Amino acid sequence: MTRWSGHPAYKQVAEELRGRIVDGRIAAGARLPSLPELVAEYGVSITVIRMALAELRHAGLVVTHQGKGSFVATSMEPAAAAPELSAIRAELEALRGQVGKLAEKVAQLEVRGSG
Repeated sequence: MTRWSGHPAYKQVAEELRGRIVDGRIAAGARLPSLPELVAEYGVSITVIRMALAELRHAGLVVTHQGKGSFVATSMEPAAAAPELSAIRAELEALRGQVGKLAEKVAQLEVRGSG
């Protein structure tokens, strides 16, 4: 599955699994395939799979139970499901402010130029 995209293999696997979780192909509470199954499916090392699952755990999408496997989290707070979302929102607000200031400057220049 993983191909050379310039992104680490574990991130590619994590994003693919995240997509399956978010769109419901893997339901909340469902058990993810085992480590050997994921290794075979993605054609990567077990280390890559472990790192991908760690990333999904950190994002609050997956919980693991030693000896039982990894499961899709049953209750996900939006911030836990996508911790980068708040950073994106903050950056968007900053950009909106900058665009507003630029619009004001353009309007001022247009007034000066027409006078």
